[in-house]
Amino acid sequence: MSLKPQHYFLTTALVTYVKSKQLRQRHMNVVCAVEKKEIRYSTLASAKASVREQLLGEAGIAADMVKDITFLSFNYLGHMKPDEFYDSPEFPRGRTATH
Repeated sequence: MSLKPQHYFLTTALVTYVKSKQLRQRHMNVVCAVEKKEIRYSTLASAKASVREQLLGEAGIAADMVKDITFLSFNYLGHMKPDEFYDSPEFPRGRTATH
């Protein structure tokens, strides 16, 4: 992880997946950290990968069961160093989508 300041975004996605032979949907949030204040294709790819990993970890849903990921928003959180973003030991560093 870079020690330089990054632009942080909170991304909300609607994930469509199959579980128990039924199509289901779930809203998920992922934090993205990028050098430039721009959402590029590589940012979207990293965010999609993070959503898939989070879904696997939280619900045991494998990537091949994910049918669609629709990004609903990218909310800007600010420009800061990682230590500033993760400012409290109460909130452990989670997985952050980067590219």
